[in-house]
Amino acid sequence: MDALSDIVRLGEQGFGHRPQWHGLRVAAMDYRFAFDHSRAHAWILHNIEEVGQFERFLPALFAREGGVSLKKPSVDRVQ
Repeated sequence: MDALSDIVRLGEQGFGHRPQWHGLRVAAMDYRFAFDHSRAHAWILHNIEEVGQFERFLPALFAREGGVSLKKPSVDRVQ
């Protein structure tokens, strides 16, 4: 699906986004956070674990979709 979503609000109380599909806004979504401390901690942990998986599939996805290599360049250290 070719979709894009503009984040229009992001803060401690929640977030809002406006998904678009082929340039047309298809929804206006607003979310309010209602977490206690333990749920907030679990949510943050989930997001860290999920984002941590990106390195396993994003390079291949980028290469397949656009022919872009995301290999880290070698760095010469200056002493």
